[in-house]
Parts: sequence; structure tokens; C-alpha cells
Amino acid sequence: MPRKVRGCNLCVRAAQRGGRGLLFNKYDEIRALACRFASEISRELNVRFNLDEAIFTEAFISAQVTCAFHGRGTANHIKQVSHLCFWILKLKPFSLSPRFKDSIAEKMKIDTIIDHFDSDYKERVKGAVRSPINEMVALTLTKDLINKGYLDISSKLDHVKRVGEDKAEVDVLNERMRYNDEKLDRVFGDLITSFREHNYSARGLAIMMGALYSTGFESRHA
Repeated sequence: MPRKVRGCNLCVRAAQRGGRGLLFNKYDEIRALACRFASEISRELNVRFNLDEAIFTEAFISAQVTCAFHGRGTANHIKQVSHLCFWILKLKPFSLSPRFKDSIAEKMKIDTIIDHFDSDYKERVKGAVRSPINEMVALTLTKDLINKGYLDISSKLDHVKRVGEDKAEVDVLNERMRYNDEKLDRVFGDLITSFREHNYSARGLAIMMGALYSTGFESRHA
């Protein structure tokens, strides 16, 4: 697991200066989530992941700065998470590398040892380079954090049906969250490819994620 550095203290100070942010006082929690997703992805590929702490910290702080451009007041949690997604995509704090590299090539200092694993090793190198680790972590983290924001909202909603309505507010929100998850699952692969091959702006990505994930309840996150 990557080592934690003093740089994350900058995030705390930046969050304090930023005031009412919903996301930006949760650096440790979000970092741990991002590393968990990166670990799951790397295990599936049989490689290891690396995290550049300074770059991740920069992404976190940059997200807060660009999110402020939405205007006065606190941007809803979808916009905040989208800005973090953008900066992970842009700065790429995660990378992958084959497991054999350190354990054999560097420690034993015998170049020819790789010949014993030549085919497998080279395929792992290629796979590590090709794998869209930052895109996958960014999108998985975005989905998770947006849903966590909605669960916070859900805990404050009315569980009783109002006069003239078929469902309680909380049931409406949960239904819309399930629909949005299904919608994202259908386009997940396309989004990963698009993130890797096209350029987005932070605000453009926030608008796109808003279109994907809006339920009409995000303004309740106060």
C-alpha cells in the first residue's frame, strides 16, 4: 500500500479555506477508496499499482479550486466529485507495473532471469502500460462518491407518502439511483475509452456527470 505523505495536510488547510465544501474535507477517506479500487483492478490484471502521493494531493486541491468556478455557494456533490474525476484523469496519479520487476530483475540483478518468464513478463509489461488505470479508478470512484452523497440525502428524506403521491420521497430517490447505476453500467466501457482518447474540461465533465446522475434531489445535500 502506498505511503502517506505530509502533502495531504495541504488538502486539510485548503478545505478549511474553502469553507462549505461537501467533499473536500474527506481526503483520507477518498484516498483510501481510490487505492482500494486501484488494488482491485491491479489484482485482476495480476500486476501491482503505484500511487504518486504528491500528484494525488495536487489533484484533490485542484478539484476544489476549479469547482469554485461554478459560482457562488456550494456546488452540489455531483459537481464536486466530477471535478475530482477530471483531475485524476488529467494528472494520472496511478500507474501499474509487473510484479516480477522488483522481486526478480532488481533484487537478483540477473538480467537473464527474465528469460525464464520472458513471454509472461513481456505480456504483463504491455498490459500494465495499456491498462487505463486512472480512467477506471476515476470513474469507479465517481460512481461510489456520488451514490454516497445520495445516501446522505436519503437519510434526511420523508419516508411517508404525501397526499396525492404514489411513493415516498426516499423511494423515488432510491429508484432513480438504481436507474442511474444501470445507465452508467451500460456505458462504462465507452466512457473509459472516451476518457482516454478525448479531452474534457472540468466543467464539461461536471455537466456530463450531472446528466448521467441527476435525480432531482442533489440540491438537498446541504
